[in-house]
Amino acid sequence: MDGAEPPSLDGSSKPYCDLIINAGIADQKAEAECIEIKEIMFSAEEGKSLIAVPSDRFEVSYMINYPMDFIGTQLYKFGFSDRGYLQEIAPARTYGFIDEVEALKRRGLAMGANPENAVAIGKDGYQTKLRFRDELVRHKILDLIGDLSLTGTRIKAHVIGIRSGHALNIKFAKKLATLRSGR
Repeated sequence: MDGAEPPSLDGSSKPYCDLIINAGIADQKAEAECIEIKEIMFSAEEGKSLIAVPSDRFEVSYMINYPMDFIGTQLYKFGFSDRGYLQEIAPARTYGFIDEVEALKRRGLAMGANPENAVAIGKDGYQTKLRFRDELVRHKILDLIGDLSLTGTRIKAHVIGIRSGHALNIKFAKKLATLRSGR
C-alpha cells in the first residue's frame, strides 16, 4: 500500500475479505504468535475507554452512544470466528455525520466519502439504508479488530471498547504489543 489508507470500496471490509477468500488461504507451518492477557489492562482518555480482560479466546464487546434518539446507545458483543466475522462484522460500513463532512475534507479526511461507501447521518435520521439495525457499533468493532491487528499477533482476551476511536485503539495495540515474547 502506498497511500494513507486503503481504498474505501463500499465502506466495509467485506470486499477485501471476498478478495482474500477468492485468492485462497494457505496453512502455514509456523504456529501463530499469541498475546495472552493474564491480568486486566485498561486505557482511557476523554471519555473513551478500552479494557482487555483475560479470556480463553478473542472476543470484542463495544458500546457507542450518541444523543440522537435514532442512534442512542448501541452495544454489541462479538466472539471471533472467521464465518461470524464475514457475516456479522465485515459488511458494516463506516459512518459519518453530514454536518461534519466539510470540516473533515478541509483536513484531508473523508475525501472519497459518499452515500455509496458510508452511512450518512443527518440531524433527523439516517440518510443511507442500514445493513444492520446496529451497523454503527458493528463498524466500530471492525475498526477495533483492524487496529488491534497491528500487534502482528493473535490476541487471547475479551477486549471491551467504549466510544474509542482509531487513536486510542492504536495506543492500546502498542501497549498490547509490549507483551509479545518478553518485549
